[in-house]
Amino acid sequence: MRVAVLTISDSVSRNQREGSSGPAVVAFCRGLQWEIVMTQRISDDLDSVREQLRDLGRFRPLRFSPNYRGTGIAPDNAPEATKPSPSE
Repeated sequence: MRVAVLTISDSVSRNQREGSSGPAVVAFCRGLQWEIVMTQRISDDLDSVREQLRDLGRFRPLRFSPNYRGTGIAPDNAPEATKPSPSE
């Protein structure tokens, strides 16, 4: 299985803290002998998340893309980014 792992976190993407969930997901997937085609740390900005999700199309066939977010107090845009934008 081909896997892309997105860590969606403002502080992790700015190197203000080290996220542990991304490496844990990668290790889990590698333990299943899945191919990691990309790991990316991106900010929880709606446009950034949408852009990265669209970019995953270059890894076809991609079967699994776990994306997760931090637990900070900022608004969470990751769920909204998976929905079509009004212009689509």
